[in-house]
Amino acid sequence: MQKRIFRLEIAVHIKRTDVFKLHLIQTLCAKSTYVIVFCIFLIVFGLISFKHGLPISMPNFVSYIQSSTSIAVGGIFSLYILSIFTLMVLFKKNYGGLKGYECQISTEGICFNGTSGETHIKWGGIQKVHLINSYILYDLGGSKSFFIPKHCFKSSEEFENFINHSKSLLNEAKKYKPKNDTVNKTNHEMSISVAINRTKAFSCNCALFLKTKPLYIGLFVVTIAVGLLLLFKIGLPETADHWFLLFKISIIACVGTIVCSFIFLIIGTFSRYPRKTNNTHQVFYEANTEGLLIKTSICESTIKWNKINNIKDMKSFIYLQYNLVQSSYIPKIYFDSPDKYQNFASYVMRQWKDAKDAKT
Repeated sequence: MQKRIFRLEIAVHIKRTDVFKLHLIQTLCAKSTYVIVFCIFLIVFGLISFKHGLPISMPNFVSYIQSSTSIAVGGIFSLYILSIFTLMVLFKKNYGGLKGYECQISTEGICFNGTSGETHIKWGGIQKVHLINSYILYDLGGSKSFFIPKHCFKSSEEFENFINHSKSLLNEAKKYKPKNDTVNKTNHEMSISVAINRTKAFSCNCALFLKTKPLYIGLFVVTIAVGLLLLFKIGLPETADHWFLLFKISIIACVGTIVCSFIFLIIGTFSRYPRKTNNTHQVFYEANTEGLLIKTSICESTIKWNKINNIKDMKSFIYLQYNLVQSSYIPKIYFDSPDKYQNFASYVMRQWKDAKDAKT
């Protein structure tokens, strides 16, 4: 008997208010938010106790609690304001190309078709389907997810029908999950299959990080800010020792900034890449005149060249920046020879630059 193919389609339009509301809801519901608040509370309480001594009376203890709680809540609130401000500033680049894109669910998975290209995600690549307030959230695992707002549907019945069918198809896919779902490399000249682990990803991150302008701009800003703060507090240095102290503190601030940046790099690498790789971690890339085909065991996507933000040939790997939050690496070691890597890198760079020139 032939298997019946089921399909539902919806035109999705994401607004700034959608990003703001969903980010607020996720922040308030996330356990990590309260873990961070508790950690800040303990740090502040410890610092206050270290400076003024342990509270020896109930009024002192209540005062310590109030101060620590206020600073912890204020800190997480400031982080939220900063993150939402960043999302709003980067909204056009991250979501501008998603206006009016078509989303289709079927027994095979979820398909997105928009101006930037086409993406197909198998149900096996989706961890869970959530209903959060008035949004359908598809969790891909880790920090990756996508959502569909309720206002995209004509009625509440259509919205509920879409999420019910999504959950039903996801449950069916989990029952009949294929055993061998790998990506096979073709013989196409401009194609490569890679599987990056944490070690290789971290080396690529470091190489890219040390060659980016924002790092040195940030160090310059930190140096100026620390210098102005010290000048405001202690006045203009009058001796060589004071100038040396100002220089030393600025250097310490810059080193601290670099160390914190590397800590964030390590956290990002560990959360995104596996310690060991196998066939399920393979990512297949194929470059053609239409765009870049990216295929994994659970997802397939074609991104047009003019929709890729940036491509860099770092000599030991190719850096692909799709938008300000999504990127990938194609290391040189996965090619059979340096010539094949150079041919692939040159072809990708040429196609991307030609598409950008044609767009302008």
